[in-house]
Amino acid sequence: MPASADTIFDDIRSKGLTVTVGAVFPVSPKFEGSDTYVFAPGPLLNIRPIGAPPRFFTPKESFGVTVFEFGGWQFGPAVAVERIRKVKNEPMYLSEFDKSTVAVEVGMFAEYWFAKWVRYRTELRQGVTEGQGFINDHAIDFVAPFGAWMLSAGPRLRIVDAKANSRSFDITAQQSLTSGLATYDAGGGIRSVGGGVQALYRFNPQWAIYTFAEYDRLVSDASNSSYVVARGSSDIWLVGSGFQFSFDWVR
Repeated sequence: MPASADTIFDDIRSKGLTVTVGAVFPVSPKFEGSDTYVFAPGPLLNIRPIGAPPRFFTPKESFGVTVFEFGGWQFGPAVAVERIRKVKNEPMYLSEFDKSTVAVEVGMFAEYWFAKWVRYRTELRQGVTEGQGFINDHAIDFVAPFGAWMLSAGPRLRIVDAKANSRSFDITAQQSLTSGLATYDAGGGIRSVGGGVQALYRFNPQWAIYTFAEYDRLVSDASNSSYVVARGSSDIWLVGSGFQFSFDWVR
């Protein structure tokens, strides 16, 4: 488990860093509620004090660094970039629902290891672009090392406010007229439930590869959106693989 904030920064100053870089190659819906899937590779970056064990992570986690620890809990900032449905108010765009845009969300995470093999993580993030609202993600992972393998699996839950759901799932009166979809006003609450699995293989302290699959199901107001019912899907699959390379940086 990560050390306290003071220990982390002291170790960085006195010993240096282990930097992990890599890439991830996921396939996922164009946005939540869409039935069109896209391939969207991205970078991977992790920094930890030299000598600290590799950090466990899952593919849907935001980028974050532990800066404070209290009573076994670890806290830090969280930054996420998510694809969401693109919405424009000009008449020519009102019936176009198959385009996506990128929303930036910032906030914090909290993590707790109930045992060496059970981790709970929650993230609270507020959208700062594209009119995105408040997102609260929860995840429990059961982690099992087998030699060079690290296997994990566990449930997922996403809760959002009315602004976040409206941003992605509302159909306005104007959009209804131009698209033929029924008007819809989504409220907040539980957006999706699901689970994920991951398998990581470490060749040596420097190189590792991993593969993963996550499934979430839109529920409640999100799944009842006239767009999702008529043109989209409540099923959200995220599958892919990636690699990591770690090296030490000493001042």
